[in-house]
Amino acid sequence: MSDVHADGNPNEAAACIIVGVDDAVTRYCAASEAGDMEAMAATFASGVELPSPLFGRMTFKGDDVRGILTAVYSILRGVDWEAPVGDGATRLAVTHATILGMRIDDAMVFELDEQNKIRRIRPHLRPLAATVLFALVVGPRVATKPLMILRALRRA
Repeated sequence: MSDVHADGNPNEAAACIIVGVDDAVTRYCAASEAGDMEAMAATFASGVELPSPLFGRMTFKGDDVRGILTAVYSILRGVDWEAPVGDGATRLAVTHATILGMRIDDAMVFELDEQNKIRRIRPHLRPLAATVLFALVVGPRVATKPLMILRALRRA
């Protein structure tokens, strides 16, 4: 992740990276930057859930979280995470990306289970114009998976 710094000392920077490797949120961020959906999904608890930031009545769960995030990260460019903050079972990470050339930011809250796997992901998108564009672009990709949408609506 590009914003993990250690005051210019390469040994300290390497230590920051090595320490973060075992953290599910750090691995999620690195995997999403790399477009590695397999590695990203490996950070999830079996019952992972993601409430839709666009439609409050939709909650994606289990394998559908990977499906929706695959659609999301396929349309974003230049995904760049700031270092996650928090301790215990809750972390916050902020990402910056572009969608069709417009900057979009996400303050994502991660909740971890007892095995330190991600059990809940709560995205918070901004600014409004980019969020509307995001909905317009991701909508058709998600619409190709009507059963995933129905499951998300039932679970809300």
